[in-house]
Amino acid sequence: MTSAQHSWSAEEFYSWLRQTPSRLEPGVDFQDDPLEISGSIRADLCGTDANGQPLLVFWVEECDADLENLLLEAMSSLQNEPGRFSARFPSLAKPECRPRAVVFTAALEDSFRRRLELLNRAFPLRVMSVRMSDDDGNPQPKLALEIPATVAPPPWELPGLCELGAMHCQRLINACGMVLPPVGVMMDTWPLLLSGRHGVLASLHCVDGHVQFTWAPQRRHAQRKTDYNPAQLHRSLLLVEEEDVDLAIDVIMREQYASAEGESEFQKVSADTATG
Repeated sequence: MTSAQHSWSAEEFYSWLRQTPSRLEPGVDFQDDPLEISGSIRADLCGTDANGQPLLVFWVEECDADLENLLLEAMSSLQNEPGRFSARFPSLAKPECRPRAVVFTAALEDSFRRRLELLNRAFPLRVMSVRMSDDDGNPQPKLALEIPATVAPPPWELPGLCELGAMHCQRLINACGMVLPPVGVMMDTWPLLLSGRHGVLASLHCVDGHVQFTWAPQRRHAQRKTDYNPAQLHRSLLLVEEEDVDLAIDVIMREQYASAEGESEFQKVSADTATG
């Protein structure tokens, strides 16, 4: 059966993403309830990122003018009426808070891509394409970043970093290129995403002038699938000292290697548990 023969409803996709938030980025913490914004406009899935910024997630079959209006209404409401949503997102009370939006879509036309790229200049917006794959007999979404640019700028061009923070960021990015296979560095602003063998390996946020490194350890130590809660397993490290950068590089190397073995190891443990 080909990937074209598989399709998921919005509810199925949200359920999958809620169970595997690190597929979006490590450190994401989804809330239980949807966010009612205004009238018929709502975000069926929302939460916060590793830096506590509000994060609204939308699934659409294709990008059109309705999506554009939805994003403008949702993000302008959070930015202009923070008091309405402060119970859900306390960080809105901070002047530096920048609510984020992520759109998952099955189709993105080039003509509409340019309009979404303009919206990304107004607020942090990420657009990811979704295709279904059943390479292992189990249909799963495959995600690809479409917007913004997939190449990170030099650290000294990123906003918020102090001189030492930029040096640490540069050292970390250099190390990503030396790992085998190399780890990709994506996005054109915060948060940066480190892409490993099987998806997003870690996220980088700017906190008080330094880089906050957040990752979700591989699930190879879970005994059963029900034991694995990615939202509880992510870890964060603020890169203030050289030793912190050393540890982050060590994590990248270990997680990149572990991802090659983690799935088979996890399956073996699950099989042993089932027969034990």
